[in-house]
Amino acid sequence: MSIAWVGLFGFQFTSMAWTQVALHGIQQGNNQELILSSYEVVDGVVYDEDTLDFVSAYLVGGTAFDQIQGTYYLTGLTSLSSGQMSLWGMDVAADEVISETAVDVVVGGIQHDMNTDRMMAMGSAIVDSTLMSAGGVDWWMYEYATRLMELDPSTGNVDEVATYPEITGYVLGCIALNSDNGHVYVIGVDDNYEQRVYTLDSFTGEVVSDPIVQTNPNWGLNELVYSMDSGKLYALHREYGDLGEGAIHVAAINPTTGAVANLMELPQVVAISPDASEFAQTEGLYIIMYYDVNFNQHLLAVNPESLTVVADHPLTASFTEMHVDNGAFAAAAYGSSSLGDVMGLRTASSQMEFVPNPSQQRTELRMVESAAQWPGFLTVWNEQGQTVFKSVTSETPPQH
Repeated sequence: MSIAWVGLFGFQFTSMAWTQVALHGIQQGNNQELILSSYEVVDGVVYDEDTLDFVSAYLVGGTAFDQIQGTYYLTGLTSLSSGQMSLWGMDVAADEVISETAVDVVVGGIQHDMNTDRMMAMGSAIVDSTLMSAGGVDWWMYEYATRLMELDPSTGNVDEVATYPEITGYVLGCIALNSDNGHVYVIGVDDNYEQRVYTLDSFTGEVVSDPIVQTNPNWGLNELVYSMDSGKLYALHREYGDLGEGAIHVAAINPTTGAVANLMELPQVVAISPDASEFAQTEGLYIIMYYDVNFNQHLLAVNPESLTVVADHPLTASFTEMHVDNGAFAAAAYGSSSLGDVMGLRTASSQMEFVPNPSQQRTELRMVESAAQWPGFLTVWNEQGQTVFKSVTSETPPQH
């Protein structure tokens, strides 16, 4: 059996049904307080805010979202003077802290492996030191390397997978994880100050590949994400310069060759913040926070496959450490389920079909009766990315 929604259209189209995209992140209030906020990306609606009075500061890249449990993890300090770091786990559905553990290692670029339910993180290590002396003053010169670690959020324990002396540093926000094979992608810097695309095996620590990024001088990469569906790495390809003068593109990165292919220019983007990007796996959306020429903040969602802007909404404050609730994707791909679907919605596109599709006049949307529920929100796009229908939130399918 099925329930059906019938729509009439005057032209041929190929369509997709998207439910709402839940995005969680940290914004700063008027009094510099930290607020865990949740947005609906397509409509740009703020649907939940929770002030984190117990956090004085957080680590850039020190956050993650457990797609299995729906838990937002944040690494930070309760007091700037104490220097003691904690890792908090926050249930976004219940607006409550469910765990707090001490962390004695600086961690960044935390990634959740949806397949194995592991938390992988990056950090630094001192691999050599030399005592220097000049003019009667002595000091130590240190050589740093990059570490790949596995983080246990329930205990705060950090286990080293491997140390890479050849990676002297990495770009903030330029770490992504492929849950199909456990590969971690890192835009790192080598001893010659060259940017490379490092592919690291998170199980063995092996460097699978490390090509030099094939880009022009004075250009670089920021905000790396990975699409599980297309198997592609995406990033912002930037021309460095004064504010507003450098071009910014969404680009595809080949991790084997280091080739960079510009897909679409973003002329509205003047500046970005580190670790203010995410990827909605089911919907195929690359999402970033950006600043325009007047330094106003925006939330931008683009489809890098169709090269279309899906949403561009103004924000009232900066919004960083962003994480999409990809629980529905994790459930479909790996048999896990997210408990943190705070809007009570499931991505039902896998349980829906348009018949006939494509269609010139009339099409029927069928949803199997075994689906958890009507998703409550439906937007239909044609293959050019144009909206041809948009429903209001309701408990029953729209009738047209």
